[in-house]
Amino acid sequence: NYKKETKNILLIGDSVLMGVGLPDSCTISSYLFNLIQDSSYQVLNTGVIGYSIYDYFNVLRTWINKLDLKCIFLFYCLNDVYRVNQFDQKVIKIQKHRDNLIIENILNFFRCYSKLYLFFKNILFKRGKVYFLYDYKIYKEDKERVRRGMDTIKLIQSICKEKEIDFRLMLLPYKYQYTSS
Repeated sequence: NYKKETKNILLIGDSVLMGVGLPDSCTISSYLFNLIQDSSYQVLNTGVIGYSIYDYFNVLRTWINKLDLKCIFLFYCLNDVYRVNQFDQKVIKIQKHRDNLIIENILNFFRCYSKLYLFFKNILFKRGKVYFLYDYKIYKEDKERVRRGMDTIKLIQSICKEKEIDFRLMLLPYKYQYTSS
């Protein structure tokens, strides 16, 4: 729910911004709202699982003329360049580790229903490092995709400037980046 006549701060991002698995009081949008402490503002969280640069541009296009936007925060993760335009869909190849369907079904069950399994899997196999290195690799191997993604961010920034809306780009690190030594 939103109030059209209110001063608005629009947050654009993916699952990190959305706050998957968090109570609402622990999301970025909730922290920002509590920090502002001004009832004449509302903070709109448009974060969605799987969103990327192309989706961020569409979110901006959807809301730019509907609301009195004072500020836009774009929360950027390394994997946000997987989709940089409407025709692009970076294919993520996931290797199946087991050919045995019974073992794969048992592992899928634990992936879905056991936090203890996920905890040990992360500790033993350093999944955070694997995810970071996989996403970071695209910045070395596909510079054209990265350039197109950055061009879209510049376009978002210029649209905000033209409409006199404050624009802030927030770079979100992977846990591995600040916990590794």
